[in-house]
Amino acid sequence: MDIAFIGFTSGVTSLPKAATFTHTNLIQTALSIHEVDAVKADDDYLSFLSLAWICEQVMAVGLSLTRGMTINFPEEPSTILNDLREIGPHLIQAPPRTYENMLTRFQIRINDSTRLKKKNI
Repeated sequence: MDIAFIGFTSGVTSLPKAATFTHTNLIQTALSIHEVDAVKADDDYLSFLSLAWICEQVMAVGLSLTRGMTINFPEEPSTILNDLREIGPHLIQAPPRTYENMLTRFQIRINDSTRLKKKNI
């Protein structure tokens, strides 16, 4: 079997280790994701995680190869929220801290809005 990429474990329990992933691993994982949550050829994906993350390889490479979805990249790390709004991706994956930051921004905007706007939420 041909190796598609080499990923490294985080080393939480010991030293980081190299793990090899075959093309079959990558494609089968992408197809399994599609079985759980259908991905269409006209879907957009916003890729801003490091390609060193195995999940990002599966999403950005595996799903784009098997389902034909479009991969979008942010212009700069600081423009991720603007790019998210502009692209309106169907799929996104991020570390928990990113979602916490988004939630905090939404909560601040809600708390700073008028009583009328708050009532409509």
